[in-house]
This record gives sequence, structure tokens and C-alpha cells, in this order.
Amino acid sequence: MLFSCGGRPLRRHGLPQPGQSAGHRLKALRRLRMSICGRQLAARMRISIDADVVLIANVGGGLLGNDELHAHYDHHWTPQPSASSFLHALEVPSRGGDTTWINAVLAYETLDEATRREIDDLQLITYNPFLRRLRPLASGRAPLYRTPEIEPLSPYVAHPLVRTHPDSGKRLLYLDTHTEVEVLGWPARRGAALVERLRAHLLQPRLAYTHRWSVGDLVWWDNQATIHSRSAFEAGERRVMKRVSLAGTRPF
Repeated sequence: MLFSCGGRPLRRHGLPQPGQSAGHRLKALRRLRMSICGRQLAARMRISIDADVVLIANVGGGLLGNDELHAHYDHHWTPQPSASSFLHALEVPSRGGDTTWINAVLAYETLDEATRREIDDLQLITYNPFLRRLRPLASGRAPLYRTPEIEPLSPYVAHPLVRTHPDSGKRLLYLDTHTEVEVLGWPARRGAALVERLRAHLLQPRLAYTHRWSVGDLVWWDNQATIHSRSAFEAGERRVMKRVSLAGTRPF
């Protein structure tokens, strides 16, 4: 779910829903433009923002540089991934650096019934991509799926491939689009084929909203219901954001 600065929900799970008219979809997207009033939003949500602030920037020792970041859940590889995040734009590039959110609840709901039955009880390991950078393969490639000849990155943890949202009770597809993964108990070829098919489904434009940042924007999103990506931007431009992530619980 995404919230506006005024705290009003911008449709359940933050994105336009199937069956809406074109006009209603456009209005829903327009309402996702954010402005800065984070303390009012935090107060309405009854949470504290006195937390560790992470600098997401390509300058000043910030994290994540200027390259494209594929769609992911924050801290997916940890036992208790973060529940949600605030991201506040201080400086933005003239082009690029946009953030796209994908509705993982809608992604699950729009799968065919046979696929939902196939994946409902599966467990998935999502390996830490930062560890892969420290331990690159001899080929230099970043694998999308761990095969038997690749040594597992440790530590790792398994989570349900289909997660239940702890607040709404809705089921959702708990899968990144490019992170190295492994379906527990499945042969690698079968698991890789399934993951490739699910990722193609996730990347449908109808599931996504792209936000073009302006200075002062503040966005809060539900890291338990959406995955997000960032488009690349020129290294000579500055993109400076501050992020606060809120603690989550063990996925089930």
C-alpha cells in the first residue's frame, strides 16, 4: 500500500485495481503523487520516525549508486524483512531515477488457479545479493537461480513463495524479479522454469505504478505487499534520498 502525505489510502495495496474504468485508473495514479509532510503522516499511522536514517544516494557515501535496481522486497533475505519504508527525496536527477512499485497481491490474484495451487505451499530461498557481490562466480555472471554447481551463499533463510499479509490476510507473490533464488525441494531445472514464469507475470505493466520524483516528495510503501525497482540515471547527476525502514515480522 502507498499513502499520500495526507494519510488517505490511495486504493487498497496502493495501485489501480482490475475492472476500473480508464478514468478511475488515471485518477488513482495521479493521487499517488506525493508531497512532504512526513511527521503528519507518521502521527496518523501512530508510528515513530525516530529511527536509523539511511542515505540512498550516488554521492556523499550514500548507498546504491546510479545503476538500475531491479524489483525487490527490501531485506528479503533476512529472517524478518522490513514491514515498510519511508523515502524522502532531497535531490533528484533531471531524467531517470524513477521508482516503480509492483502490486504483489494483484500479481498473485491474477495468476491462473492451477498455478496458485502449484505454488501455495512452496518455500523459496532468496539469497543476499550483497553477498554475491563479495563472492562472485568465476564467470562473473549474477545468477537468477541457484543450480547445484553453485555453492549456496550463507547465511540464508527460506520464506513462503506465497506470503500472507499480516494485516489484511491477503495472499501475495513473495518473489523478487532478478535476485538469486532457489525453490526448496524442487529439481533446479523445474524450479528455475517456474520462477522464470512467475517473474514474467510480475513484470506486466498492469501491475505497476511508476513514480517520477520531485524534490520534497515523501513516499511510504508496504514492503509486505509491493516490490519496487529504480531506473538508472546519469552518473554525473545527483540523486539524494533518505530512507527509514520499519521492523517487520517473520513471513508466513
